[in-house]
Amino acid sequence: MKIKYTRPELKKQREKLRRFERYVPMLELKSKLLQNALIFTNKEIATLDTKIAGQNLTLDSYRVLLDEPCGLSLEQITTPSQVSTQHGNIAGISFDILTSVRFDAPAYSLLHTPAWVDKAVDDLRSLKKLQLARDILFLKLNSLKDELKKVNQRLNLFEKVVIPETGHNIQTIRIHLGDEQTAAVGRAKIAKRKMGQKQAKGF
Repeated sequence: MKIKYTRPELKKQREKLRRFERYVPMLELKSKLLQNALIFTNKEIATLDTKIAGQNLTLDSYRVLLDEPCGLSLEQITTPSQVSTQHGNIAGISFDILTSVRFDAPAYSLLHTPAWVDKAVDDLRSLKKLQLARDILFLKLNSLKDELKKVNQRLNLFEKVVIPETGHNIQTIRIHLGDEQTAAVGRAKIAKRKMGQKQAKGF
């Protein structure tokens, strides 16, 4: 963008520089908050991964039975009927937080189903609840990553381009105004000398 070599433009550029320099610490703080949130969220996901692996090991001990006919759909009765979340916010980024997972009471006959069905229902529901929590955390993680990338790009732009460019504009305008002032003083001296010469000659 072309700048004007005037005092109003110099004032404008100085105000822009002050505004940009105030904005950078805010971006740095936001970046730090997002980085900390990413670290914490990754730890939460790692904890859930461990729990999911443990739950799968439990199911593996009798998984062969899950393929046997039991008179009901395990998939259907272990699918949540209601998932409740609340909104969270970190550094202006909104995300969902899992608050509760509801399953309908299983309607099946205790007399006409194998004994392992009760445990399978509990274990599969626990697994699905953990997986759901992990999925929601991954959405949060991706939102944080996207925002952190944008913040860091903006921070780099200000630190490496916008602020140096504005500082250069200020310096250029100051030099130009200084040259103009020097030239004006020179012209004034010449005019004064000529005036003195005229007066000396009697004009």
